[in-house]
Amino acid sequence: SAVAQDKAGLIWIGTFAGLARYDGYRLHQWESAPDDPDRLPEIYVRALLPLSDGGMLIGMGAAGLVRYDPTTDRFRRISAQDGPGSRIYAVMPALDGGRDAAWIAADDGLFLWRASDDSLRPVPLLDAGGQPLNRKLFSVLEEPNGDLWVGGMGGLMRRRAGEPHFTQVRAEGPAADTVNLEVWAIHRDREGRLWIGSGDAGAAYLMPDGSAHAVTGLTGANGLAGRRTIRSIMEVPGKGLWIATDGAGLIILD
Repeated sequence: SAVAQDKAGLIWIGTFAGLARYDGYRLHQWESAPDDPDRLPEIYVRALLPLSDGGMLIGMGAAGLVRYDPTTDRFRRISAQDGPGSRIYAVMPALDGGRDAAWIAADDGLFLWRASDDSLRPVPLLDAGGQPLNRKLFSVLEEPNGDLWVGGMGGLMRRRAGEPHFTQVRAEGPAADTVNLEVWAIHRDREGRLWIGSGDAGAAYLMPDGSAHAVTGLTGANGLAGRRTIRSIMEVPGKGLWIATDGAGLIILD
């Protein structure tokens, strides 16, 4: 369900059955212990984000946000009065002057965590008129210029750098269902295309001018992913775009 590489080059693997770390020779696994505050609160690891101190920020399937401390080999649950709740779907880097920070996409909205003061706060999901948008989020991506994209049950939303509100993105044509319905994955490739992975309508991409484009054999419910959820999208140099699905395997687009 999640893979990450820390500053030491170690590979971390999150699964439905726990957390493991591979050093090239051995696989170290951590067991969960819900009643022990120094151990993993559950076994389902949904998201991983490496930290500069060699630690890891971990999004759990049903136990919120957890931070791993490499100096003590202990886990600590991060909580806030206003959330996030139990289900974390994505943990992605946030711009914070070069310091560790993360955007959290969760069952109950968007949150920002900062390592500088170990704070965790909710981020309002409001449109230009102050009306609330759908809070169930599956994905988030911050651009180098500060623009913020979020995706979830309400489709794709964008907050431009410096603005306090989000704008709903509405696509037309063959890519409409992919962009306008459930958005589970967001990725900007090297050519400037913004790739969108959906819950049951495959993948498509947006160009910088905002136009949505379908990809033959990949966009729509009859594509290679079928009606399977696209969990993540990443670009592998020289090997194309890798698309991970929930039940349809790995799709490579070169």
